[in-house]
Amino acid sequence: MLVMVLTAVGAASAATTTPPVPVTITVTTKTITVSPAASTSGTVLFKVVNPDKTVHEIDIVRTTLDPAKLPIKASGQFNEHTPQARVVKEAVKVLPGTTRTFTAKLTPGSYVIVDNLPGHYRAGEAAALKIT
Repeated sequence: MLVMVLTAVGAASAATTTPPVPVTITVTTKTITVSPAASTSGTVLFKVVNPDKTVHEIDIVRTTLDPAKLPIKASGQFNEHTPQARVVKEAVKVLPGTTRTFTAKLTPGSYVIVDNLPGHYRAGEAAALKIT
């Protein structure tokens, strides 16, 4: 009977150490895709894939606005100095043909993943992320 109790405790411990599923962000000229499009609150692991021949810069923005409706500057960048949207993770540069990982502590709500290099956001490089 003691063996069964120890086995059950060991199984419960193994289940709690399962690594989180990363949110994969694929960024190319004019598009960002996020998979899965939802994750749970806390420390979220991101994996950014850049198959392009150009540098991209990822920001995570907390907002209730549609990804295509963020305020923009004349440069085509998202305007990060606005009350409608708040940057919670800034300037993760991803070099051409590389993959990068990072974490961000996120609370429940709506977010937009945006490439904020000049002209990239205006070209359509933004996608929604929901945190529950």
